Amino acid sequence: MKLLIVDCCISQRGEASRTRRLLRAYVESFCRSHPDVETETVTPETLLSLKPFDPAMLDERDALASVQAWDAPVYDLAPVSYTHLRAHE
Repeated sequence: MKLLIVDCCISQRGEASRTRRLLRAYVESFCRSHPDVETETVTPETLLSLKPFDPAMLDERDALASVQAWDAPVYDLAPVSYTHLRAHE
């Protein structure tokens, strides 16, 4: 099992932030009760660097898909393989 941790704490208090302490306490407790869990954390910096697809980016993505270039960086954040999704169309 994989636990996705979305850390949205933007407090200037850093580790002293109440929100961050609550998040850490929950994650630590969850991991103790699920010792085989794998965790992945998405940070505010990562969230802020995301940008929506614009028409040019969609055209590029579609061109890559047409030649099955699934290892292109545009697919790095895809939670399910694009090939898998296409199989269900």
